[in-house]
Amino acid sequence: MQIKKGGLQMSKNITEISNIAATWWSNVVINPKFDNGDDYKTEFLGNMNQYLGVKEITDEIKFKFLEHLSETIESKLKLKPHTINIEVDYSPDKILWKSAEYAQLPLSNFPIKTTMWVSLNHVAVSYGYSSNIEYLYTNKKYWNKKINSVKKSIKEYSRGIVYYDWLTEKAIKDNIAIMKDEIKEYQINLDKSEE
Repeated sequence: MQIKKGGLQMSKNITEISNIAATWWSNVVINPKFDNGDDYKTEFLGNMNQYLGVKEITDEIKFKFLEHLSETIESKLKLKPHTINIEVDYSPDKILWKSAEYAQLPLSNFPIKTTMWVSLNHVAVSYGYSSNIEYLYTNKKYWNKKINSVKKSIKEYSRGIVYYDWLTEKAIKDNIAIMKDEIKEYQINLDKSEE
């Protein structure tokens, strides 16, 4: 449900944000990816057993998992309105494990090396070792905070080699250029985000 105020899309509520995160996990456990960062040959052999361990999931199990996980995330966001990490290294963390146990979902169905960050302003996930971050939901407050953080870093780097004597002038200039490019990217995302 989109809430509109004066023609602007308003930020999602805690229940909607929790559902976005839980829906992603419930879809992924059907056919998980096993990317641990090894080279192709080693990864293929090492992950073959993991793929063989994936079990078929009924719609009932998927729904029970989704419902329990969504409620768990929502309760955590209400208690701690900061970023919550939900992750799988080689096995799921406590949040995922308890929801899987409730739904009788096999732990072998979780993707490895996957991290999700959930807050009142965003849901983002890195699906597999050194994967890019995918944003499932963001609002303007999230991108404004990112932009302001990078601007603060640029200001600090602008002090120069006097404060950062372990860096060369070129490294400082290169880092500032990278940060300015990040601001441009974040600004584009800000313009597309909900209020």
